[in-house]
Amino acid sequence: MKKFYVFLLILSILLVDCIGITYICNAKVSNNPWFINAPKTDRLERIKKKGVLTISSSNNPPYSFIDSNTGELTGIDGDIITEVAKRLGINKVQMKYVPFDKLFTEIQQDDEIDMIVDATYITDERKKIVSFTNPWYKDYDVFVVPKFSKLQFKEELKNEVIGVQSGTVDVAFAENLKQEGRIKDFVLFPSQQELLSAINSGKIPAGISDAINFPYLLQQNKTLLLRELYEDPAKPDIPGETAAGIRHEDTNLLNAVNEKVDELKRDKTFSEILKKYGVNDSFIIPPSNK
Repeated sequence: MKKFYVFLLILSILLVDCIGITYICNAKVSNNPWFINAPKTDRLERIKKKGVLTISSSNNPPYSFIDSNTGELTGIDGDIITEVAKRLGINKVQMKYVPFDKLFTEIQQDDEIDMIVDATYITDERKKIVSFTNPWYKDYDVFVVPKFSKLQFKEELKNEVIGVQSGTVDVAFAENLKQEGRIKDFVLFPSQQELLSAINSGKIPAGISDAINFPYLLQQNKTLLLRELYEDPAKPDIPGETAAGIRHEDTNLLNAVNEKVDELKRDKTFSEILKKYGVNDSFIIPPSNK
């Protein structure tokens, strides 16, 4: 009799399992729209509920980086997005370190990242991966050499191997310079700090930097004895517009950030942030007309 009850118990468990499995399998093959088109939580709502906006950055002074003294996110872009978050009712912005050349790959693979905030140029190739916010500010390239270098003009670089930061638009620019015979070759560095250090130590004779971050890094590190090559200020190299990158589907987040950045520009908060890092208003791109 005991064996019979054990048999019934086992049989009932098997039946329940089979029914559950059959239900799941049937649900998968029945084209049930609930399973196929399960609703996704709006990213902006999710961020507000969590109270934390997560950005990716290469820890890139003076754009977006962690202050070694305070442990807080800072920089031009860092301060801008922190103020934007505050005005959206988001209590905290946290930075996830991602090497610059991996920024646009990582946002596709890591759902924890809400947006890229690292003074990235708007380009057609990058637009295929993310939607850019309205442009924040302008930037352009400068050629950098040791302070006591005999080089004076970029036209003198045709026999030189120069340095370039990997993952930036400068890589394609350097490739064009090489193809045109305006430089001998170029080597890649993972960050501006390492690039400038290599120039400073004489490992390479010259490199490409940004008009905004070169003066800042020079001011912060007095051991860097570097200067810019003479160029025509009316014809800057690689002029471009920077913006934050957001996934194509996150339109509510994109629109909310655009609205608050325009607000920062109109009430002069944007200008005050740039001045904090030695950048004048001529770099600011006016707010949208919306």
